[in-house]
Amino acid sequence: MSDENKISTLYKLDSPLEPSNKFIGNAFEYIEAFDASRKLIDKTKRILQLLQQETQPYQDLDMPLIGVSTPEDDEILIGWSVSHVRIGFSIEGGGDESSWYAVTDGTIDATNAWGYLNDYESEEKLVAFLVSYIVGT
Repeated sequence: MSDENKISTLYKLDSPLEPSNKFIGNAFEYIEAFDASRKLIDKTKRILQLLQQETQPYQDLDMPLIGVSTPEDDEILIGWSVSHVRIGFSIEGGGDESSWYAVTDGTIDATNAWGYLNDYESEEKLVAFLVSYIVGT
């Protein structure tokens, strides 16, 4: 199955609001238009800002957009699939149940890791690690 098919449920955002980062597309605009609590939107924008910051050095690489979807419940999903690696975030509106994941399809190495998003300091380090992992694979 192609990477494109694996993330077919994610919205492909292709008209950039932030033209300085081709991987983010118009995700910020999309999130602002979503009918959700301000807390959920702000938490999601925080992760998108970190992704924007960490992907900036890689603008010359040919990789797909970061996808964003909004399931029926109080949650926003962010996902990025490159080659055999996928990273993502599930941002929850209530409580501290937001989480992250990194998985591979087993072609290069078997990785299946996840955890909770706990605080701003650890989020910055986590996003930096995940971006370097997906770009370096």
